[in-house]
Order: sequence, then C-alpha cells, then structure tokens
Amino acid sequence: MKGFNHPLFNLFLCLIMGIILQKWFIIPLAESVIIASILAFLALILHFLFRKRKNFLLSLPLYLSFIGLGILTTTINDPLNDAHHFSNYDNKDATVFLNITEVLKPNPYAMRYIGEVVQVNNQGASGRILINIPRDSTKNNTLYTEQLRVDDHYAVKTTIEQVREPRNPYQFDYAAYLADLGIHGQIYAQKDELVLINWHIRSAQGIAARIRLFFQGRLAKHAFATREWGVINALLLGQRQQLTSQTRQNYIDAGVVHILAISGLHVGIVLLLMQLLFKPLGNSRSMRVLRSVLVILGIWGFALIAGLSPSVLRAATMFSFLQIGLSTNRKSGGLNGLVASALVLLLINPSLLYQVGFQLSYAAVFFIIWLQPTLFAIWKPKTRILRYFWGIFTVTLTAQLGVLPLSLFYFHQFSSLFFVANMVVIPVLGIVLGAGILILFLSGFGILPGFLVKIYGFLIRLLNDFIFWIAGFDNLVIRHIYFSVALVLFSYLLIATTGMLLKKPNYERVMIVLSAILLLLSFNLFNQEFSSGHQFYIEYKNRSSLLVRQNNNQLRVYGDQQNAATTVNLFRENVPLETVKKEVLRNYFIINKKELLVVDSLGIYNIKGADPDYILLRQSPKINLERLFSDFPEVQIIADGSNYKSYIHRWKTTCLKEKIPFHSTYEKGTFIIK
Repeated sequence: MKGFNHPLFNLFLCLIMGIILQKWFIIPLAESVIIASILAFLALILHFLFRKRKNFLLSLPLYLSFIGLGILTTTINDPLNDAHHFSNYDNKDATVFLNITEVLKPNPYAMRYIGEVVQVNNQGASGRILINIPRDSTKNNTLYTEQLRVDDHYAVKTTIEQVREPRNPYQFDYAAYLADLGIHGQIYAQKDELVLINWHIRSAQGIAARIRLFFQGRLAKHAFATREWGVINALLLGQRQQLTSQTRQNYIDAGVVHILAISGLHVGIVLLLMQLLFKPLGNSRSMRVLRSVLVILGIWGFALIAGLSPSVLRAATMFSFLQIGLSTNRKSGGLNGLVASALVLLLINPSLLYQVGFQLSYAAVFFIIWLQPTLFAIWKPKTRILRYFWGIFTVTLTAQLGVLPLSLFYFHQFSSLFFVANMVVIPVLGIVLGAGILILFLSGFGILPGFLVKIYGFLIRLLNDFIFWIAGFDNLVIRHIYFSVALVLFSYLLIATTGMLLKKPNYERVMIVLSAILLLLSFNLFNQEFSSGHQFYIEYKNRSSLLVRQNNNQLRVYGDQQNAATTVNLFRENVPLETVKKEVLRNYFIINKKELLVVDSLGIYNIKGADPDYILLRQSPKINLERLFSDFPEVQIIADGSNYKSYIHRWKTTCLKEKIPFHSTYEKGTFIIK
C-alpha cells in the first residue's frame, strides 16, 4: 500500500485528528490560533535546520502543525463563533431578512429550504436556518411546480426556533445533523407570510438553479409518466422532490438508493464518459493536459446542470483532483489526487468529515483505486466482452466492500440481492446518464424528437421495473442490523488486511488476516456476552404510554404494543439484543433498588408497602398532588405523553410551588432510571 506512506496522506490523517479533537474539546479561537502558530513555527524552524536529514521525528512538528490546523479551521468555520450570529439576538417575533441558498427535498408536511440570515430587526446578522413552508395539499406536488428560488431575498415576521433534539433514545438526531451542516435554527411560515424583497442572482448556486429550472421546464413539456419523471429529475438534475415514496422505498430495499442522489458515482461515470469521448486526442504530454482540461470542464458542466448542491460540489472537486492525478501517468497518481481533494475540501469545510455522503464517496473511490486493479489481475479473460464484464464486476465488488461497513452502521439494513442489483444498475446508469445528458441539451435547444422521449422513458421504465422486481424479494432484505463504531473499525481492518494479502501473498500477511478475523469475532462475542446496560426508560409517545427495561442484551417492553415496534427496532439497531419480551403495563416496578409507582386514569396510588422514589402519571388521572405529596414527600413526578397538556401544566405549577422535581416527557423527552 504505497499510497499510505505518502507524506500527503499523513498530513491528511493529522488534519482529521485536529477536526475530531476540536469537536470533542471545543478549544476557543484564541487558543486555536496560538496552538496552530506555535506548531507551524516549530515545523518551519526544524525544516530549515535539518532539511537534509530523513527522520520521522523531524517531520513530527509538521504533522502536529496540521493537527493544530485542523483545530483552527474547525473553530473558524463554526458559525456560532461569529458575534453577529442570529442566536446572539432576540429572535422572538422578529423581522428576519434572509436569502434562499438551497432547495431541499420536501417531507409529507412541508416544503423545505435553507436560508442565510442577513438581518434580524434591522441589525446585521449571519447564520443558516431551515425554512419550513406547509405543503398545499390541494396542489399536485409530484410534477413540475413553482417553488422559492435560490438567491430570492425575503422578509418574514417570525420566531427563529431551535431544532428539537430527539425525545427518545437512539432516534435520529436531526438537530445534530443540521448543526454539522452549520444550521442552528428553523422557522415555520406560510408562503404568503414571506415577502419577496428582490430577486438578483448573487451566487454560482443561483445561476445553477436557474439553469436547472430551465432544463426542468423544457423536459416537463414532454409526456413522461409520473414514476419515470421523478427518477429523471433525480438522476439528471439532482431534484428528488418529484420522487414518489413508493419509488424511493423500492430503491432502498433493492440496495441502490444511492443512484437517486447525484454524488461521486454519477460524477465518476461522467468522468469515464468524458475520458472515452476525448480518448482519440492521443497520449502525448500536451494532449494529456488538454484532455484533463476538457474532462474537468465536462465534470463541472454536469455539476452546474445538477445545481451545484454541496454533494455535487464535493464530488466534482474530488474527481477533478482525481483526473489531475491520473493524468500524471504515475502508479499512485489516482490515490494522491484523491487524498489531495479530501485535504482541500476539509480545509474549506471541516464539517464535511461528519457527513455520510462524504464518507461513503471517498470510501468507495479509495477502494476502487486501491483494490480493483489487484482483483482484476486475478483472472485475465481472453475475450473482450468477458474482460468488460469482469471489470464491471471487480469495480462493483470493491466499491461495495468499501462502503459496506459504513452502510451497515448508518442504515442498519442489508439487501441480499444488492450486489446483483448493482451489477446491473451501475453499467445501465452509464447509458442512462450519457443518453440523459444528450436529452437535456436537445430539449434545451427545443429540438428533442418525440421518438427519443419514448426511448428514454422506456429505458427508465425498464430500470424502475428491474429495481421494483428486486425490491419484491422482501424476505431477502435484512433490517434493523446492530453495527457499532467498533465493528466498523474491525471490519475495515479485515478488508484492508485481506487486500494487502491479495496484493502480495505471503505467510506473514496470512497470519495478519487471520488475526483480524479473530479480533472481529472475539469482539462480537464479547459484545454479545458482556454488553452493559441496566436502565429503565419512560419514553415519550403521543397519547400513549411506553416503558422499556434493558438488562444487558435483554429488553422488556411495557405499554401500548402498537407503538412499541419502532422503539424495539431502534434498540435492535443500537444494542446487541438477544431477547425482546412484550408485557402488560403494571402499576409498580422495582428498578435497581428504586421504586416506580404508575398512576393511571383511575387515580389509585395507595399500594400497601409502596414507598416510591418516582411516580409516573399517565392517562390524565384526577388526583390531588398536595395530598399525594403528604404521603410521599421525597418523590419525583413524571408525566408522559398520554396526559392532557392542561393537566401537565397544572402539575408542573404545583410541583414548582411544592419544590418537588417534575419531568414531562413531552418537554424533556425520555426519563431514564439507572
């Protein structure tokens, strides 16, 4: 693995270490500048003093300086460090001026956008927010519809709210996800409450949005079926708003949902198509330079049509550097270009490190560059057609190996037919993208013939039908898989050591692979046997009650069993469970020598011998809390989501008056007894 010894790769790893350290310890800006400056100065001095010697210790200050640089660039790019960030102002019923910067995929309830705050109550402000506009259920949102546009400048009277953190354990933390994107607030507004101040194209994204809107309008004039129209918009224009929920779910179940979001796969295919197109230019040095320039222009042209979204920008940057590396004709040129692109992207935006798309894209491309040539060399078919399909097979295999541990960690799902699906879909996607780009330009000039529309629609229909057929094997889709960070690391260790063995088989590397297998199996067995956790959860459920007791890898669920399935599945994905039992909710529990009394709508709490530490109120019992406190003066009151809000408010007021601890799962989320 020659590329791993490259100094650029070592600097890349050090930068990542700095970014992670800043997230863990949150070092202030002044200290970050001092640390980075001292380390950089020390590296510079040692370089000039000992530049003729080759010693790792002399390189150590340079590596430490990149750790400092990672800390510094993360601090600088944190929007909360800006004194003018909107969170530093009174945002309640404020007049907010904002620019639309990105159009997001809508959810069933709202059209969603990202906006950049410009002013709050006539004071200059900064910061990104999520904008939610309720969907008009009377309109058809599956076809081409008018939306807010990138670079539109609006004023709105609103309150900038914090994004709610998850109320229950292991739920998706949408607030943390948005924070990694630099978004620290959201607003809810009706469309007619947003006052358009002006419309001027201010950014490259604004230009890209207008170009995409132009092509979308031209394509909408042709009679594409609803299902095909959604996929065409996703594949060619990066717009997933028109996808039906059933189409998206079928792509997920087939293990090919990644093709619906323009990313590294699509830009990589465009790169290959452009390389094929300009191959006749020859292989002289000047022609290699010209070919690289044309390929990179083609990549960024596609990125412009696709809207220059963050994922598209990331992929275009990655493959531009990759093309430059490949054009050097050096063995490690591709890897060096890949690492250089990651280094530049993280210096510009360190939060990319925590984005799933960034991790998956680089993992897939890295393993294709590093491992695919080795696998391809194992068998050398004599016929050209067999070599082609063997190449497709090895590219697909290495890409899937690269992303499999991360996919299991983030999505907890595995389709047994995903490899079959990708073997068919990835080659077809090259044809779909190539033909799609031709369709776009012909429609843009208004010369798209009807027979091409029918052929392309038929091609998309065939793709959809194949994926729907694969997704139909529901019993071959394994869901709710437990896969921890440690399993991700051990899995990559096994994949990497196996790759090293294939590259250079010897006894020492065989033993390393066997050791990696032993480590993975040992950790898995240890985790199953000694997983810690003796906790009792009183979860928030709207209009119902749900209690969960976890004893290591055993789970007991009490309460409304209709709402229990989601909770159980979340625990399965995050805890190595062996058994799950569903039981009737009773009115008394002992948890780690602490007592919990459950009072329901009957209002009965006089249980012989009970001396509760906690009392759970559910189903809005009509009880006198003062009288209850006289019987149990040291108790803590918990109210779950099955109660009327007016009751919860009254109980909270009484508890504050009597100085009794009170917890509402509606306001604070799950209550945990350890």
